[in-house]
Amino acid sequence: MIQQTLETMTEKATRIAKEGGATYPETVAALLQPYEEQTCGGASLFAAVDGQILPFEAAVAKLRETPKFGPLFAPPGSRLDVREMSHEQFLAVRKTSPELFGLRPKR
Repeated sequence: MIQQTLETMTEKATRIAKEGGATYPETVAALLQPYEEQTCGGASLFAAVDGQILPFEAAVAKLRETPKFGPLFAPPGSRLDVREMSHEQFLAVRKTSPELFGLRPKR
């Protein structure tokens, strides 16, 4: 019997972010808030970055170029500047990686 593994949208987004070089792939997936759409090639993930809707891989690459989210792709120990984030972005990062703000890591 063939056993297929079905990834959830979050697992797929986390995998793509990790392949894109993210040190904190769960946080990248939470920040970009991916959604799935049916295209000619099947289901694809998309995300909005700076008002543009992009395929998830391109959204990760664009987020990597953004100076305020650069620490998500830097070696561990880097920190994000809270003053440059929206409240929703802050909550998403704090939930997945509080150490990026100098807080205790989640258990």
